[in-house]
Amino acid sequence: MSWLQLHGETWPVTDDEADLRVYILAPDAGCPRVSWDLSVSHYIRPENPPAGHPGIDRWLDIDLGGLILNVRDWRQLAGLEIRADAVWHDTQEFFGPYGHSHNSPHVNVHQTILKPYADSAGVEAGRKEWIAHDFILRFGSLDGWSFPCELDAWLIPKKEYYRTTPETPEETARFAEGAPDFRLVTRATFISGNVDLTRADAGDPVSRAREVLREEIRCDEMLRAELNWMLRQTPDNEKIVPMPGWRSHVHFHTPPGNARMEKGAPAATSG
Repeated sequence: MSWLQLHGETWPVTDDEADLRVYILAPDAGCPRVSWDLSVSHYIRPENPPAGHPGIDRWLDIDLGGLILNVRDWRQLAGLEIRADAVWHDTQEFFGPYGHSHNSPHVNVHQTILKPYADSAGVEAGRKEWIAHDFILRFGSLDGWSFPCELDAWLIPKKEYYRTTPETPEETARFAEGAPDFRLVTRATFISGNVDLTRADAGDPVSRAREVLREEIRCDEMLRAELNWMLRQTPDNEKIVPMPGWRSHVHFHTPPGNARMEKGAPAATSG
């Protein structure tokens, strides 16, 4: 179930739910190894679309990625509340495994309105995007592999977000005021993840990935494990090929993610 408000408009409730994914970097990454992504797409579909209708009127894509949560057991997400103020963001900023400076986590909201619906509703068709650094994220009690989830965010249009002058210290320290521009109530399910491995793990990467998953977040379920070797270009630059025996990563599903694959959703590509 997904319920949301955007700029004061309450959208119809849908059966959509949020996905939680974990990313575990190799031990030589030089930055926090474990991060989490939260994403949900909220689709509004007409009940009886006419012939030729795309079957969707409008939708929102919501993403919140790169969360450094410092939990040693994924079940500790239950009851977690994050108030993304300046103090919290200071705990999140870091350099990535390739020495790049990463932005601290923020909410991305993408709205798409298709022309058939826009014409009938008297609104503008097209795509709009917002970003929010100020947000509040809450997880409820664990239910299987899922958590009740609430997200409040104070949105900035993407064109205004990338400003040419820095914020003042006072602006940086002040958390958003007033009612949030965006509110989401849904269920978030831990469905999949990635484990990066070093060349030292090349003998049996999948078994080593299972060990890392248990060590880092106490997860014992690794289903549909898919091994992907590091890639390189051939000397003639004509092809990109895998390098067995070098660095690798293992993509996996939890039981809910596996059930989704069995229902016919496309699986990830193996290398």
